[in-house]
Amino acid sequence: EKRMKESGHLAHGSIVNLRSAYTKWCRRLHNMPYRDIRAHMMQECINSAVGHVVGNQVRTLFVGLDRLAMEFDIIDKKYSDVTRGVAFVHKKDRAVFSDAEVSRLWANAEEPWVDTILILLYSGWRVTELLKMRITDIDMANNTMRGGVKTAAGKDRIVPIHSATLPLIKQRYAGGINYIIEHKGRKVSYASYRERFIDAMNRLGMNHTTRDTRRTLRTWLDRASAPFACANRIMGHTCKDIGLQVYTIKTVEELRATIELVKADSHKYGGGVNNT
Repeated sequence: EKRMKESGHLAHGSIVNLRSAYTKWCRRLHNMPYRDIRAHMMQECINSAVGHVVGNQVRTLFVGLDRLAMEFDIIDKKYSDVTRGVAFVHKKDRAVFSDAEVSRLWANAEEPWVDTILILLYSGWRVTELLKMRITDIDMANNTMRGGVKTAAGKDRIVPIHSATLPLIKQRYAGGINYIIEHKGRKVSYASYRERFIDAMNRLGMNHTTRDTRRTLRTWLDRASAPFACANRIMGHTCKDIGLQVYTIKTVEELRATIELVKADSHKYGGGVNNT
C-alpha cells in the first residue's frame, strides 16, 4: 500500500478503501504466507464482503497484491485472474423506504445513527454531502443547511430543514462538534458511515442502501405533486429544461413549502404522504 501511494498509482480514497478491504474482509488470510493463498480463498473473501462495491474492492486488492508478489518473485501465478467480481443486482422493491419502515425509524430515533438516516430521508442530501457538512453550514436562525457536491446544480445549494428533523439537527448542533456527523470528535468517512448504516438496517430488519434515502424523498415529493423546479433544487438535480434550469429562481421559502409537503406525522403514525 505504501509503495503504491509513493509511486502515485492510487488516490487517497483508493488507499482507504483497500485498507478497509484488507482489514475487514480478509482476516482469515492475515496469518498465511502470501504464496500459500489460492483463488478459492480469495473468492471466499470477495463473496463475504457486503455489497457489490465492497466485494469488487476486495478483488481489486488481490489483483494489486498479486502484481506486487509477481514483481518480487513471491508467486509465479496470479490466482486473482481466475476470481470473479460481485455483480450488481438492482432490487426494485428495495429502492424506496415504506411508510412502515419510516415509522420504525422514528420509533427508534434514539438508537445510534438512526437520526442521521432520518435527516437524509427528509433532506435529500447525498451521504457524501452530509458527511462533509460543517456546523457552520447550518443556519439555525433560518433553519437551512448549505452544502452539495457532484454537479453544478448540486454544489453550494441551500435546503430548508424539515420541521420533523429540526430537533434531531438541533441536538447534533448543540454537541460542540465541527461536522454535523462526527464520531469521537472526528469526521466520519463514507466507508465508515456505510458500515454503520448497514448495521442500523440489520438491527431494524430493513434492506436498503444509503442511496435509497434520496430515492425515497424524490418519490415522496413526486407523490405530493411538488413543483418540479423546487424538487430539483432540493435534490441538486440538473434540469433538462433550460428555461427551468436557468431562469427559474426559487426562494428559500418556496423550497421550504415544497419540502414540508412531506408530512412526517403521517409517516410516524401511519398514512403516508399527504397528496392533497
